[in-house]
Amino acid sequence: MTDSDKSSFVSNGKHTIVRAFLFVVFALPVGDAVAGLCDPGPDLMLDSAPTTFATVGDCGSTGKQSVFLGSEKDYEFSIAGGSGINGLAISGEQNGFIVTVQVLELVGGTIGDLQAELTFGPGGISGFFDVLAGHSYILHVIGAGFGNYDIALTAVPLPTAAWLFGSVVLALAIIGRRRRPGLAAARA
Repeated sequence: MTDSDKSSFVSNGKHTIVRAFLFVVFALPVGDAVAGLCDPGPDLMLDSAPTTFATVGDCGSTGKQSVFLGSEKDYEFSIAGGSGINGLAISGEQNGFIVTVQVLELVGGTIGDLQAELTFGPGGISGFFDVLAGHSYILHVIGAGFGNYDIALTAVPLPTAAWLFGSVVLALAIIGRRRRPGLAAARA
């Protein structure tokens, strides 16, 4: 094997590892609730209070709701303590001449704790909210126009995935910068 072959192999090997890692991270399901909103799992039904997200992967939907001119609908729920849930993926559909704002409020929190997602016109609704286990929340869906929406919230453990992804990127950066003694001696 020549020096250029070795260099090419090392470079291709790094790219293969990165591609494999990205496939694993982004191909894993994180609770895509769009398909049947909460299918195939059970739907916690955000309309029925009290609703509690107890485990990662739990899904709760609003059901199809109508919007006329200006309207607001509130959905109360809590995240079970010790559940490992650190985020809620929001997904769904809206139809008609409509604009919706999805605002997540931490019960007992301040205005700085509010999180919002905005969706214009017909199509898909998507976004992400950070949450804390052991706390209660209210999802305010504020609509303007004429149409309907159907929204699902799916519990996900984002920080764990973020730490894993960050540590792998850091490791690859360190490996990429380190000079290999065998290759340096072969070049000399």
